[in-house]
Amino acid sequence: MARDKSLSLVLLLLWAMVLSSNNSAASLESQAEADALLKWKASLLEREALSSWSLLPNANASTTQDSSPCNRTGISCNSAGRVTGISLHDAGLQGKLDNLSFSSFPNLAHIVLDQNALLGTIPAQIGTLSELITLDLSSNQLSGSIPKEIGELKKVTMVNLSNNHIAGSIPSSLGNLTNLVNLYMFDNQISGSIPQQVENLKFLEQLDVSGNLLNGSLPATLGNLTNLVFVFLCSNEISGPIPSEIANLKKLIWFQVCTNLLTGSIPSNLENMTTLESYLTGPIPPSLGNLSRPTNLYLFQNQFTGPIPPSFGNLRSLTDLSLALNQLTGPIPPPLGNLTSLTVLQLFDNPLSSSVPTEISNLTRLERLHLGNNNFSGHLPQVCQSRSLTHFTACNNYFTGPMPESLRNCTTLIRVRLEHNQLTGNISQVFGVYPSLEYIDLSYNKLHGELSPRWGQCQNLTLLKISENKLTGRIPPEIG
Repeated sequence: MARDKSLSLVLLLLWAMVLSSNNSAASLESQAEADALLKWKASLLEREALSSWSLLPNANASTTQDSSPCNRTGISCNSAGRVTGISLHDAGLQGKLDNLSFSSFPNLAHIVLDQNALLGTIPAQIGTLSELITLDLSSNQLSGSIPKEIGELKKVTMVNLSNNHIAGSIPSSLGNLTNLVNLYMFDNQISGSIPQQVENLKFLEQLDVSGNLLNGSLPATLGNLTNLVFVFLCSNEISGPIPSEIANLKKLIWFQVCTNLLTGSIPSNLENMTTLESYLTGPIPPSLGNLSRPTNLYLFQNQFTGPIPPSFGNLRSLTDLSLALNQLTGPIPPPLGNLTSLTVLQLFDNPLSSSVPTEISNLTRLERLHLGNNNFSGHLPQVCQSRSLTHFTACNNYFTGPMPESLRNCTTLIRVRLEHNQLTGNISQVFGVYPSLEYIDLSYNKLHGELSPRWGQCQNLTLLKISENKLTGRIPPEIG
């Protein structure tokens, strides 16, 4: 019996020693994390937001509690007291990431340091954070290239490096981030091509690398990322055709590639993209009229030629349609009058011709109608039937005849440009009172009559151009 008691006592002592050893190790590791944070703080130029990181004497707490990093601003920990998150959004930090010892934080899952003034490069040591899930370094002043070691972050689901001064190419190791859901690198100076290895990012939903210096062609492997919802590639130097494989992205809502060097045609099989809301570039195939639920269709500022496809009249859920700044010819197809949800219609800067079909008057929700710089003739359409129109541009065309009667009561107007046409009518009768009107240009037409004193009630008006017409009489004092 005594022997059994002795054995039990020895086991208890051994267990106590193990616990003590574990606690000591945990305490040392926690202390190492606290020291690493304080060392980084000391390297920062602005650290007022980190005042709680100082180790202050506390008579009511143990030394271990005092040295723990877990009660510091922006620091989160697990139950073992190990740092799992550093979140210092818009904290006014000025300094470098190089001085933060990433290897001291083996349990770190979240780094959120956006909207600060961090300088220097992203250190290669960041690859040691094998538990990292969130990396947000956006809106700083980071420079240099993206380290290839970023490919070691196998658990990361969100990487945001946007709005910095990062240069160099996208490392092919990025393809190792197979759990990545959101990738944002916009507004940097990243160059080179989009690596083929992106095909490995099977869970990717959002990709934004717009506003960089990317070149080369769009990899056909983008079509393998079937979970993509948003793709933003605008303002780069990407060239070549749009791969037909893009049509495999059935969940895609936004696909923007504006202001690039893309050539060739829009793939004719895009009607398979059943939730497409926005698409840019390439000649216009009639099959785009088969898109089932688009709300925005932006095809502006390209080299489109030929007519506007009448099939666009099928896109009844459209609210915004922009075909501006192209080389489109022919008339506006009457089926566009079917788009009764349309609030914005932009057709300016094309050589479109003929008269505007009367069906355009069906677009009673229009807020912005831009027809300027074309070859339209005939009468202006009856617009603003429901008094929602704020911007109406039809300048530099060959419109004739009187102003549309509906314009007289369009009290929502803010900006009107009808200059350089052949419009007729008595200026004192065809226009009403527009309390929100800021700008109106009626110059170079054939308007006659006297300027109405009602213009004096347009108290937000900053510009009124009526030169080169057939006006008579005096300027009413109410204009003052």
